Amino acid sequence: STWNGSLASTGTSIRILKSTLTSAKISVLTNAYGPLGWNAMGEPGPNPYSGTYTYATIKLNTTYMNSYSAEKKKAICTHEFGHILGLAHNT
Repeated sequence: STWNGSLASTGTSIRILKSTLTSAKISVLTNAYGPLGWNAMGEPGPNPYSGTYTYATIKLNTTYMNSYSAEKKKAICTHEFGHILGLAHNT
């Protein structure tokens, strides 16, 4: 409810609903992927450019994440959640 109401003053909304479909899911994977230059990544599927997503994956690279504070981990996970909603980086 907090997320859904956060943009109310702008006249914009994003609705996040609990799904009863077993095919619609978000998977969070944690693994020591190594020093690859990324601490986490969020990818909608099956194709991030299709506009219709039936699943999403957030990968957390514990090579970096294990040394971060709880606040930084929360910020990174929120950032990656934005990617699975279809949001790109904003320069």
